[in-house]
Amino acid sequence: MKKFLGIVIFVLLCCNISFAEFIEFNRCYDPKYSSFDDNNNKRHTGKYLDHVLTIDTNAGTITKTLLRDSNNAKKTTEILSEIAGKEIKTNKITQQIYGITTYSAGYISGERIGKETPGVLEEYKIFVNLAEGTFDIQVKMFRTTTTAYGKAGELAMQSEIPFKCEGVLSDTAETSEGSSGTAFFINNRGNLLTNNHEVDGCKSLSINYNNKEYDTQLIATDKTLDLALLKANVRSKSFINFSNYNPKKLQKIYVAGYPFGKGLSDDLKISSGIISSLKGVQDNSNELQIDAAINHGNSGGPIVGEGGELIAIAVSGLGKEMSEGINFGIKSSAALNFLGANDIDPSRSNRSKLKSDKLLKILEESTLYISCTY
Repeated sequence: MKKFLGIVIFVLLCCNISFAEFIEFNRCYDPKYSSFDDNNNKRHTGKYLDHVLTIDTNAGTITKTLLRDSNNAKKTTEILSEIAGKEIKTNKITQQIYGITTYSAGYISGERIGKETPGVLEEYKIFVNLAEGTFDIQVKMFRTTTTAYGKAGELAMQSEIPFKCEGVLSDTAETSEGSSGTAFFINNRGNLLTNNHEVDGCKSLSINYNNKEYDTQLIATDKTLDLALLKANVRSKSFINFSNYNPKKLQKIYVAGYPFGKGLSDDLKISSGIISSLKGVQDNSNELQIDAAINHGNSGGPIVGEGGELIAIAVSGLGKEMSEGINFGIKSSAALNFLGANDIDPSRSNRSKLKSDKLLKILEESTLYISCTY
């Protein structure tokens, strides 16, 4: 869990729910205690005044905040102090912070960040269903010192606690109803590529092309590569050719997409940079690393060379609070294998350099805003 904190904070920055940077659920309770309004909704003596789950996708964190009354805080202090073998003071307001590990298709999960309770080795994982307003916490705790409750090394707790929240506060109405991202044409027959996590769980898909909306069919997916093949009943003016060469470090690239969806604007955004590394996280040779900006909503968009040839497909990045300019794309060579398995052989092009206005024209006529409803 602590192998590399950057991986714990590894966030699908280009995830499905591209509008929502901040989501908050309140009045969360364990259903076995009836409801939040029930006076029995308490872990110990006393009760909770509020139980809030705050998701900040920009910071890459999930924060669980518990507001207790005086009796509950006092009793919790006594119990934790006995387990730890020393006084552990419980405040009326306590928090647990999780680093986001995955975020796609209406679901988000994280692992606990922070200090452990003295005398106890803790492991906490959280799984949130954004559409349902529910979350589960998986807890594993092992004693590292002898206490009145048992010997060192004994299993103290291993459980899964489900919670349901009655209130939802969010900066976007899109959170539970839909999501958006980026896709691009790979031929003039209506075939498009995007990320699998952009379409996973969608009841319907649509693209916006030339100010018109077209229903889009999901043809095939590869969850390992995080790719999806789509088909729309439209003939595109342009499409993106695949590169016919291996990418190189320091090679200049451009990223096209719709960061933050139409909440920012409906204009295609383009960022530029270089290829920083030919491998992704944990030496993943199907990915490469770039320093060009990638944000929520860029997911599934093309990363092209100076001639408009496809180098990679934008997929993810490290959390901004842990890094700067560390973003990733799925190599076009990996995408070729995926398409070949689905009987599609896209056009290729060699390294070249186009004038900026011609390159822009190709990107604007090939790169699309894609939306999903659950």
